[in-house]
Amino acid sequence: MAFNEKSVLIVCKEHYTYPMNFVKDELHNQGYNVEALFIHYAESILCDNSYSLFCQRNTDTVVYTLDKEITLFWKNYKNSEQMLDKEYLQHVELEYCNDLPFGLLLMSTQLFTTPYHYRFYFKDLTESQKLYWVQLVFQGVERTLEISNPDRIIDIDNSELGRSVLCQVAKVKGIPYATLESSRYESIWLPTFTLGRTTDQYFINKYKQVYDSNDFQDRYIQLVYDFRNQEKIMLADYKYNSTSKRNSAPLVIDVIKLVLMIRGLVMYWVKNPRMVGIIRRRPMIASLFHTVLFFILWFARERYLLSKSSRFFEDIDLSDKYVYFPLHLIPESTTLIKSPFYPNEIAVIEAVSKSLPMGWKLYVKEHGSMVGERPIKFYKAIKRLTNVKLVKMDVYDDPKPWILNSVGVITLSGSSAFEAAMMGKQSLLFGNTLFELIDGVTKIASFTELPVHIKLMKRKMPDNTKSCAAYLQAIHELGKYIPLTELIAKSQMAMIKNEPLQNNLKKVIKDMVEMLLSDISSEVDKICAV
Repeated sequence: MAFNEKSVLIVCKEHYTYPMNFVKDELHNQGYNVEALFIHYAESILCDNSYSLFCQRNTDTVVYTLDKEITLFWKNYKNSEQMLDKEYLQHVELEYCNDLPFGLLLMSTQLFTTPYHYRFYFKDLTESQKLYWVQLVFQGVERTLEISNPDRIIDIDNSELGRSVLCQVAKVKGIPYATLESSRYESIWLPTFTLGRTTDQYFINKYKQVYDSNDFQDRYIQLVYDFRNQEKIMLADYKYNSTSKRNSAPLVIDVIKLVLMIRGLVMYWVKNPRMVGIIRRRPMIASLFHTVLFFILWFARERYLLSKSSRFFEDIDLSDKYVYFPLHLIPESTTLIKSPFYPNEIAVIEAVSKSLPMGWKLYVKEHGSMVGERPIKFYKAIKRLTNVKLVKMDVYDDPKPWILNSVGVITLSGSSAFEAAMMGKQSLLFGNTLFELIDGVTKIASFTELPVHIKLMKRKMPDNTKSCAAYLQAIHELGKYIPLTELIAKSQMAMIKNEPLQNNLKKVIKDMVEMLLSDISSEVDKICAV
């Protein structure tokens, strides 16, 4: 049931912008006034295709950007210390950061977290430059909300500093801001009002209500058994992107892709009129030279690492008693938003290595999308740990055997912990996720807790079937089926070709809008209070 509001602000960024064109259509059909905020300056200041197509198609929609803020930043960043309004920044910390430490707010963008990732095409910023940009973003968001005065904000992603600022300001102003949170089960998504930084209380209440209910639905027990009996358990969204990469493509294919990528980057810089004056390596904009160099190095490293001559990835040994640790995509929201204290995976691996019982191994598996992005020194550092193995990626084509043959799973906030719980295996989790409520998933607050909890993996885990079933029932009753990868890809094609969206995806858009507009939090709280 939707509110009676008539004004909705939709949030756009990069390729997540494409579905928002059709979200706007659905909101208009329901009688809402719609305005749009491009929460990251890059799309608008550089006239990215996602921004240009949105503006061309939606001439009746007011569009807000951070163009003014990035222009001011570039004008003054060399004198950023003098440009700081320290009284205003203190106001920001006191007013908007009560539930989010200022340092964690800064972790929400790859621009500020260059020590934790390998994308060297961004220039490092000084502390005063970071604070100056935060100051400008807060001022831009405050101004936008004052002018727009929306009754509701809806979104479909959670990454980037602008979103974190928007969430904090909207919260203080009493404007509901909902975006999508993945359940990690069959493309079912739920609304989150915290950008997924914490598990929303409405979901905790619902899970507990279902778990304690006398009319617990047996069909969800069956779904747990069905999951355990599946031959393969990989999420459909992962099967068709580089997450599932295990082998290198034929050399000629990779060379063609690299050439086309470099050509596309160069032509973008040459043809874009707004790139005039930005060719120099300005902060906050990727350098063309360093971007091209980055992808050339990526190509070379990937070819080597996935080749037979690579000395870093090893065969598995089924006689090993091992803990499974799949690496993450960095930078992305699962690390910067959901696990902000643990972006350094080498530090996590070292901590786990120190905590393993005698004779145990840690099996570390690289993320398909990161092969080639990390420098070789990353793998050298891991190889020096004698009880840690970097395992070959092509041993299995699905996570199931990696998990089943392990003693347990350790992850920052990855799907492998959910998959382990669904299969009755124990897992340790550093970040925040919906599935942390399932029995067998243990949240770790610090490295010092690792030895005790890893040792407990020796014990047979109590049956957690009911807990898994309660989770599945809760997400089915509160969430919607949203094939997000497909929705983004086909929305992009529809926009480029100026064609309507497929009917089945129009239904997905309608369901998604209904869910994001619903007063789900108060409705669940009322039910659970009975």
